[in-house]
Amino acid sequence: MFFIFVQMTTFKFKAMFWKKMIACAAAGLIIGAAGLSSCDKIKDAIKVNVPVEIKDIRFVLPPVTAAGQDFSQDFTTSVDIDALIKQADPGLGSGNIKSARIESCVLTVDEDSRYEDDNFTALSSVNAFIASNTNTNFIQVASADNPPEPYTINMKVNGDLDLKGYLNGNLFNFRLAGKAKRATAHMLKCRATIKFKIGVGPD
Repeated sequence: MFFIFVQMTTFKFKAMFWKKMIACAAAGLIIGAAGLSSCDKIKDAIKVNVPVEIKDIRFVLPPVTAAGQDFSQDFTTSVDIDALIKQADPGLGSGNIKSARIESCVLTVDEDSRYEDDNFTALSSVNAFIASNTNTNFIQVASADNPPEPYTINMKVNGDLDLKGYLNGNLFNFRLAGKAKRATAHMLKCRATIKFKIGVGPD
């Protein structure tokens, strides 16, 4: 009798164990399917990826009077983002932006401002910020520390930021701010080229 009781108890335990395992596996499959469905919905929402390049944005860096001095320079440009999107898909516009991310930010000194000592290597840091007529709060989008090249800076961009609240505008404000590591005597005439990828789709 004892042997029979042990066998029955063991059988019941195994049955309960496998029932729980099957329930957990089913729950995992449901959660996984829900996650995949959510990813598919986000992917499906974006119909077109529109590359946007804002180039030759002109700005001036004034001379720096002392090492360690902070600097900040603002400049503004207008871009018809809505028209660029409509070129890619006439049925969509800036009101259909689902995501917007920065891809690159390059600063270049103009040919007639290329001095041997007064150049980008005089900077210890430089940070780029963006605002627009649809979001006036500046947000940092790129940075560079101790630029090694005298006349070009390929900035490190924050590609994780979603800038759709900024890129649905048409007037863009840029700010360069940082610190100098030595004094300079010349004004530097420069230009910036910034690339974005904008994902758009129907509502």
